[in-house]
Amino acid sequence: MPFRLGTTSYILPDGILPNVQYLANRVDDVELLFFEVCADGSDLPGTAEVRQLKILAAEGNLSYTVHLPLDLRFSSDENLEPSLGKAQRVIEACRQLDPWAYVLHLNESEASLEHGGLARIARALNQLGRSAGSTKLLAVENLPGQPTGTLEAVTAKVPVSRCLDIGHMWAEGVDPLPQLERLLSDTRVIHLHGVEGRDHKALDSVPPEQLERVMRTIIARGYSGVVTLEVFDERDLERSIKALGQALEAI
Repeated sequence: MPFRLGTTSYILPDGILPNVQYLANRVDDVELLFFEVCADGSDLPGTAEVRQLKILAAEGNLSYTVHLPLDLRFSSDENLEPSLGKAQRVIEACRQLDPWAYVLHLNESEASLEHGGLARIARALNQLGRSAGSTKLLAVENLPGQPTGTLEAVTAKVPVSRCLDIGHMWAEGVDPLPQLERLLSDTRVIHLHGVEGRDHKALDSVPPEQLERVMRTIIARGYSGVVTLEVFDERDLERSIKALGQALEAI
């Protein structure tokens, strides 16, 4: 495979380190999940844990992507500094791991880009890019129900990368191929998951022909970034790996 296959750091109902130890010989990348963090950052990995994660990465040719907190908002003066501080604490805690990307949600509406909102978002992303080493290491993810114009306005302003969440598009009934073909060159991370009653379920809940179309495009374009099976338990991971393998064999 030209790409690096990954999954999340919450496959076992345990902490990050036990999950990475479990996954180290099964995937090429682990998405370290920091969906929620304390205001003081006390629940972020410390020096000893980061050292162990670095050892596991070196031994298993493993890379890391880092998912920043879910509640970041940069478009208003009220939320800008708290969100910026929270994201920077995560980046600082993980910088020694040399992450492939920092995935983030922009929880902003099109209306929030007005009255200086877009300028505040751009300022925040440029500041986070300096902390991370480059704005290209920031991978902005598409969210369900989010107008495409929101992300287009931001990416036109700041040279960030994209995290294309194909599962979110499937959940909305949107064909992912047009965006995949248009944005793949700017994409550092792709999220794959199915919908089975709710989002982020096993990939075999997706019709095989839909998954095959996506994988055919990824392979044909020589995509060499990370493809994350964004699921959250062992059963869904096993089912997803099997479905992905069958799709790759079919093409």
